[in-house]
Amino acid sequence: MSKSQHRLELAILRDQFGDSVASVLETLHLGERRVPKIASLSKLPISLVRESLSVLLHHDMVRARTDEVDPGPMTSYRYSIQHERILFRMRIPQILKETAECFGEEAEAIVFNVSLHGRVRLANLIGYVCGGNPGFEEEALWNAIDRLEESQLLVRRQTSRSGLVQELNIVDSDSDEEPYAYTPNGNGKRQRTKHDASAAQKKKSKKTENASYYVVNYNQYFRRMRNNWIVAFIEDQFDENAANIVKAMLNHDILRINKEELGTPLLPDIIASKLDIEAGQVKEYLSLLARNSDGIIVSSNPYFRVNFAIIPNLAKRLFIEKVVTYQYGLSAARLLRMIIEYNHLEQKQVKEIALIGTYKETKSILNRMFRGQILTLREVPRQGTRDPSNCLYLWTCDIAAVSRMLLERAYKTQANLMSRRVAMQDEYSRLELKLGRLPEELEEQADIARANLYKDEMKQLQEKLDQLDAGFEEVELQVAMFRDFDDN
Repeated sequence: MSKSQHRLELAILRDQFGDSVASVLETLHLGERRVPKIASLSKLPISLVRESLSVLLHHDMVRARTDEVDPGPMTSYRYSIQHERILFRMRIPQILKETAECFGEEAEAIVFNVSLHGRVRLANLIGYVCGGNPGFEEEALWNAIDRLEESQLLVRRQTSRSGLVQELNIVDSDSDEEPYAYTPNGNGKRQRTKHDASAAQKKKSKKTENASYYVVNYNQYFRRMRNNWIVAFIEDQFDENAANIVKAMLNHDILRINKEELGTPLLPDIIASKLDIEAGQVKEYLSLLARNSDGIIVSSNPYFRVNFAIIPNLAKRLFIEKVVTYQYGLSAARLLRMIIEYNHLEQKQVKEIALIGTYKETKSILNRMFRGQILTLREVPRQGTRDPSNCLYLWTCDIAAVSRMLLERAYKTQANLMSRRVAMQDEYSRLELKLGRLPEELEEQADIARANLYKDEMKQLQEKLDQLDAGFEEVELQVAMFRDFDDN
């Protein structure tokens, strides 16, 4: 794991969960640790370390492991980080936006509360949503939960006492149960506490209801975002009808959780039955897509499939071209496309194929991309020796290496943006506090001037915060291209 990713993870936890949780995570970056060791390295009280680990376990950002076959109350656990789960927190705004567009405001509120608490029991989930949104009807919320479950965006996980680490005294934070006090007696067995009787009675009455809890299925959301990107790409390359055809094919496979390279083989008649397009026209579109869609649609007559294996590399290549266009210009993007298409090209061949400017201009653009780590040079000796005068120098672009480099830059940018946002929010709060200290009825000219000054500064800060949020969305898209597409 790189320093940029480490810094970003700490910034995420510090922003969303506080300094104590971030300190515990920083200790776990050194490797698996037990509670006493974490407390010693982080210089936090053991009680605070346990609370922090409880939060991290609740959000599945930390895993507990033991070598014992049958763990008991006195079992000591080792804790390790789930890095991808921490980075998932950056995608929550896009997840909420996708939920609101596809399922409505009720579903958005449900997903927001589940992501906020990590996992929530059904009865408590309705209470959380209704408490924060009094205008929602309970029946509409039940319908939204059903639709989210059908789409596998919200999934149930079975409660397991062994899955909740006993040494932390963890129970669900949204549960009505009282915490168990795991206090061993002289024989090494857990003593029955005063809370057990009431807890057992409540468990009897809520046995079915408390048998499972809801969690957000992030991977399914990433599949939907990937499919949205594919549809947008097809619509940009062809037209709306072609995009709708591909969308229907993707929807047919959206609930599959296996990672096969090819989608389900479909006949044009089946696709046409889902659309307001004739089967003959659908077949013509699919034949055209199979020849000209960069390999997204493959044909095995009379069936057509979506080639999911090619999506990650295609998405990365297009995004790299976008970055090169922004940083080096359209001519550089054209040169890059030629080099990627032919894999290896001499400088003279690049100029002749791309038909851009003079030899000197082409050399200048290639050197700029080389310094920016977009292109690399490969030395090919003509003879047995590696004398520079007897070697060919071929330009090439390693998409995987460039993607890793851009991903590291994205992590660094995200961490910087989060630091700036925290500083600006602190400044905004300070101005609000100053404004609140002024008299309610401003009579003196100096007070009126100060109030106007504070309001103007707060307005400027709010505009800058909006710009930061827009920057976050752009960087999150880049992370999705280079990280999430590979896993889904």
